[in-house]
Amino acid sequence: MSKEEISRTLELLRAELERLDAGNAPVRTRIAALIRDIERQLDASDEFDDGQSIFDRLAGILEDFEADHPRITGIVSKLSTTLSNMGI
Repeated sequence: MSKEEISRTLELLRAELERLDAGNAPVRTRIAALIRDIERQLDASDEFDDGQSIFDRLAGILEDFEADHPRITGIVSKLSTTLSNMGI
């Protein structure tokens, strides 16, 4: 998956975050920070400097939100698989 495809996937994730109600502020904060970190690294270079950390964070989000936020889980799972396939 290219950087453009990752960016589109992040946009899908942002759209899902907008659908969360106000009671999910911790979820929104955590995922928004992850999105910013991924975008920062995409903009900085062709390589991810902190890939394992991002992968660990994606895996943690999947585990934490699987039951309550299935759409977010699906998008994060896709992103995690993509980064893994890129060798990150």
